[in-house]
Amino acid sequence: MLFAGTLAAFDANYTLSRPEHELSQFMRDSWATFAKFNDPNVNGVKATWPRYRQATADYFILNITLSSGSGLFGTRCTFWRQHPCQLGGNKCNP
Repeated sequence: MLFAGTLAAFDANYTLSRPEHELSQFMRDSWATFAKFNDPNVNGVKATWPRYRQATADYFILNITLSSGSGLFGTRCTFWRQHPCQLGGNKCNP
């Protein structure tokens, strides 16, 4: 949906709804703003992309209804946070 023109490759008869078009525009504006200012937040937009903090693992949900949260997949990642030296086959030194 980010680049609406690519939809024609999948379904030539598909037309974006108004909310889908607005989301697509928001995503393009956010990427361009991030590239230019190192901050994806677009002036005048109803939602703010949260700054990532490792302690809370903040994230932004790009959907028709924009929202944010924290700790995405937190319970699934508990093992890896507790055993970081095992990632990639590295061994920890006691």
